[in-house]
Amino acid sequence: MNLAALSLVLVLGAAPDTGSSSGTLAPLLAKHLAAMGGERALTQRSRMKVTQRTTRFGLAGTAVSYSDGVLRRYELRFPEVPLEFITIWDGQKQFRQGTNGDVTETGAAAIEDQRTELALDSLEYAKPGSAVKVTLLPPVEEEKQHFERISIDVPRGHPVELWLDAQGLPRRQISQSEGVTTTTFFDEYAQYSGIAWPKRVRSRSSAELKESVSETVQVEFPASHPKHLFERPTPREDATFPPGEDSIMLPLSLWQGRYVVVQAKLAGKPGNFLLDTGADSSAYDMTFVKSTGAEPKGEVAPAAGLFKGIFFVRTGELELAGMRLKPQTALAIDLHSSVGLTFPKQIHGILGYDFLSRFPFTIDYVGGWLTFWKPGSYKPAAGELTMPAEFAGPRIRLPVQVNGKDAGLFQLDTGNGGTMNIHHGPGALAALPSGGRTLLYPKGIEYGTGAAAAYFTRCDLTVGTPPNAVVARQTPVAVVKQEDPGAASIEGNGNLGYQFLRQFRLTIDYARNKLYLQQKKPFRPASTVGDFGLRVRQEKGKLRVSQLAPGFPAERAGLKVGDELVEVEGVTPEQAESEAIRLFSDAAPGEVRTVRLLREGKSVEVKLTAEALP
Repeated sequence: MNLAALSLVLVLGAAPDTGSSSGTLAPLLAKHLAAMGGERALTQRSRMKVTQRTTRFGLAGTAVSYSDGVLRRYELRFPEVPLEFITIWDGQKQFRQGTNGDVTETGAAAIEDQRTELALDSLEYAKPGSAVKVTLLPPVEEEKQHFERISIDVPRGHPVELWLDAQGLPRRQISQSEGVTTTTFFDEYAQYSGIAWPKRVRSRSSAELKESVSETVQVEFPASHPKHLFERPTPREDATFPPGEDSIMLPLSLWQGRYVVVQAKLAGKPGNFLLDTGADSSAYDMTFVKSTGAEPKGEVAPAAGLFKGIFFVRTGELELAGMRLKPQTALAIDLHSSVGLTFPKQIHGILGYDFLSRFPFTIDYVGGWLTFWKPGSYKPAAGELTMPAEFAGPRIRLPVQVNGKDAGLFQLDTGNGGTMNIHHGPGALAALPSGGRTLLYPKGIEYGTGAAAAYFTRCDLTVGTPPNAVVARQTPVAVVKQEDPGAASIEGNGNLGYQFLRQFRLTIDYARNKLYLQQKKPFRPASTVGDFGLRVRQEKGKLRVSQLAPGFPAERAGLKVGDELVEVEGVTPEQAESEAIRLFSDAAPGEVRTVRLLREGKSVEVKLTAEALP
């Protein structure tokens, strides 16, 4: 199947070999190839243009795919928003261009998907002597129909399972990629120039509650395609800087003392927005964006995760310190009452990759400045290190060693306001000390994709590759508890958040895949970092205890999960919620915090003394 044409990313864990003989498999593949159009299909499918009507996210749109040998282009458009995605495979790399003109070079997993798509497009797996491994699986009976099953294992790609009907036509395709299972149903076929092609396709994903449907409108076999269709897209430069200026500079503002916040105007309405290099797309609070006159449309219905009810919205112009950005398509989410993760009412949105990829930007955590540069104008400062970073869309990954052992790639994340986190990887886990794991939080590591228990310890971290590397000795780290069932929801080897970034002047240039670091102060060793053994969270305007570490000061003092904190060191959440939260996250061993809490209608005062991390 042409997965790009069907707007699918289909991957499946291979089923075990049943021991079926090639003599049984060969006739089935021959029947399958004949049903698809035989030798004519092998020739015709190498160069095609397929146009479809599609329904997804509750929106009606069109999908157009082009194939030319190994080259691929896929266009998905929903004019009602407007919303569009263009994916291009040039034979070696894959690029995606979003509605706002942002361009992403996809990572290794997407390239593996593309290799799989190429093998399926070309019917390579059905050719005698193919390098693609095909395994015959036990047949199944469903709704009084008999289906033969095969597993297709593409070299340096992903296995895919196909269900074939009595004629040899694929009727179902099942896949699994990065924990997401997708099942595709090919309900109808039609003949186009002597080859069979799906007329109606339905797709169900474990990551989304809603089913998507595509209907083929036209299949063409042109003699050639224009070459420009398969060229790397160019990012759209539609940000306007003040006349005569190559940059804008504004004081660095940190929410809760950790998260980078900018003040800007959306359609003339002022708001506070987080800068998050870990966010694929910008997102605005539902109530705020509606107040600008914008109308959210469609709906992304995730089956899991921290947010429910995600819509698309066409915003007005964004103005930031004299820089202007034309209307964009973003996400609309109820940031203040979502499932599992909430933001205070003072935060009106998140500016993600589609915004940050438009220009180089510098965050000087030590100097206290934030700078946005006109594309092509940034020149590295003296003393800056050009880090050996891997860019995959918004994700920036750096090689890390833990206590001298290779720990793989860790993601750099301005949206992580906490510790340096170690998720997985035998190299990192084997290098960690075996003791000192007493400070444990039930959800010590929490992202938009999941949460897991974590314990805190200390280690030496080397980030980068010498000579372009920085070293944090005996620095505190949070480590995912591998026995926690939630550990599987935490992706990657690790994450470098605010605790790492606060020492640096950081410049990111997505367009050139460049990351520059200039260390301006030393790392704090774990011996100088204290913890009270509690985590707090804003919930519907109130500051509450969300987690307690067993055996640490807060639990020993009698605090309970759900307690409302009405005052921390004389600061009330109404006066300065960000400051109240910061007082718990930035302390040295021995520092005392006086807390007044409300429990069952009674006011209780407690003194907490920070203890050194284990």
